Amino acid sequence: MKSILFLLLIPLVVFSQESLCEKTVVLSELYYKENYETFLAEIRQLKEGDENELYYIKAIDFNIAYALFQLNKHEESKAVLLQVLKSESEGPKTNFKCDKSVFVKDYEVENLFLQSNATIMQKSLLLLSDIYFELEEYQLALERLEETVNKTDVRNFYWCGNAFMRDILQYEYRNFRILTELDNIEKANQSGISILFLTMNEDLINKVKSNLLKKYSIREIKDEFKFRIEKIKKGFVFVAGNEIEINYIDFFQYKILLWNTIELDRKDVLYNSLAYRILTK
Repeated sequence: MKSILFLLLIPLVVFSQESLCEKTVVLSELYYKENYETFLAEIRQLKEGDENELYYIKAIDFNIAYALFQLNKHEESKAVLLQVLKSESEGPKTNFKCDKSVFVKDYEVENLFLQSNATIMQKSLLLLSDIYFELEEYQLALERLEETVNKTDVRNFYWCGNAFMRDILQYEYRNFRILTELDNIEKANQSGISILFLTMNEDLINKVKSNLLKKYSIREIKDEFKFRIEKIKKGFVFVAGNEIEINYIDFFQYKILLWNTIELDRKDVLYNSLAYRILTK
């Protein structure tokens, strides 16, 4: 009798998995299309229906918090994130899988509900840092950002390829703007200048330029670039809370990271970069 009941339950489980898979695909599409109000309503409905069964409750709560943040509901978002971060446990597990791809404008993107709890915890700290920044609680913003390093093994924190560069950019951009607000300009410069050749963020580059012009002239900045670009180095650099081996150039007392190997042979790539053009005009 038990065997018969077990066999009868299998189709229900498969159906449930397929239904959930479809829901997560639709929700992910709403998220990437930045339709946050509908996304928030739909994901809350999903949470109410499956709260006690699914392993990815942290992912649901994180995405609720993210949607609230995008809708400028910072206090509500903070309250949700603090609950996410309250527990370090992995939580209940199921065999939930989804093999359906999520596409936005013909590009395949990540299903938001197939992320590990470790990833969610790290993203929660980064988002909480952003919330504290918006609330002008800059010291708390810095502490949450630094906590992302303390909770992560450097061998696992950095991936490869674009993900590696993304992690560096996310950390150093946040560090730069927080330290600027705390009036720690020297440390802010270290972060902002380190990613000059990695970023396309004009606002960051212009703020770095404003800081540099307090000590150096445009001519001095241009001359320093020309001299240092011819002397590319490889070595260990402290960046994003960790010491990593990477190509770089010295720049006054700072270091600018180089990512693409093409930059080692074709210096014109650096001279045509957004950072060089903005800083030297």
